[in-house]
Amino acid sequence: MGISLLKWERQIAAVLLLCFVLQSLYAASQLSITYDEKRHLPNGYLTLRTGTALNIATPILAPAWAALPLLFLDTHLPDASKGQISFTDAFFSENPLSSTLFWARLMMIVLGVALGLLIFHWGKQLFGVPAGLFSLFIYSFSPTVLGYGPLVVIDLPSPECCMRAGSCAASRAGIG
Repeated sequence: MGISLLKWERQIAAVLLLCFVLQSLYAASQLSITYDEKRHLPNGYLTLRTGTALNIATPILAPAWAALPLLFLDTHLPDASKGQISFTDAFFSENPLSSTLFWARLMMIVLGVALGLLIFHWGKQLFGVPAGLFSLFIYSFSPTVLGYGPLVVIDLPSPECCMRAGSCAASRAGIG
């Protein structure tokens, strides 16, 4: 055994995460806007700009995170007093759809990389380097993660929050 796996663990993890990022960027550029994104992204931008939200039934942290780059672009904020449907329709008709959606999806890809790092780290802590790398491999090529990961929805941030909470609880209990 000439080459130690420990020596190459960071490089292998980086390559796996790069594969995830490239696949997610391709998906983000090819997928059309989804029904949920049409509601979440304008609501997140409204929350960042005004501190209020139209849709309080959905957690706002992920949509607000996705809308962060829109603060630095020339993004128009339509009148929200006419209700959510009118607001979202006006938001996407007054702002360029492709660039608005791309920058928001890029933020979700960043969350996806953070979740991948957490999966690798926790798998490595609990079962060793090979298990951490295998877990990251499964994550990086999972069709479900690649399908929902780049979208501005709460399907990836929700399990990430749960996993972070589990990781913190496990480390406090001395498990991992």
